[in-house]
Amino acid sequence: MDVPASEKDLLSVRKLFERGPLERTVAPIAYSLGIASVAKPVIQAHRYSVGCGIGAHTDAADRELRIVLSFAEDWSPENGGVWILGKEPAFKEDILLLPPRMNAGFAFVSNASSYHGLSVVSVGRVYGVTIRISI
Repeated sequence: MDVPASEKDLLSVRKLFERGPLERTVAPIAYSLGIASVAKPVIQAHRYSVGCGIGAHTDAADRELRIVLSFAEDWSPENGGVWILGKEPAFKEDILLLPPRMNAGFAFVSNASSYHGLSVVSVGRVYGVTIRISI
């Protein structure tokens, strides 16, 4: 018996809920972005100290759902370390600036126009966790 596509998607997401706490957290995010089935997540921890930043780039070669969580206590604009999202590498227009506030985050699907970077940290440190899921 064939299951309608929408029910198949829901069944794939339900299977994720059986895997563990991380998968149970990621499953609703993936489903809300229209991603029905995802691989086991890869988790990376990052620390950006004074002078560190990430230049504009896209990870188009790796088709992934990226979830970035920030941990920066007592952050203020003078600290730098702001996440920048845009559609082109010069970040001239249509950009989104995301301060690395404690327990904040964002998600995106990597593609040829999903440029992102981190402005240089000028005070303190910015900590982050990236959850990468191949799709």
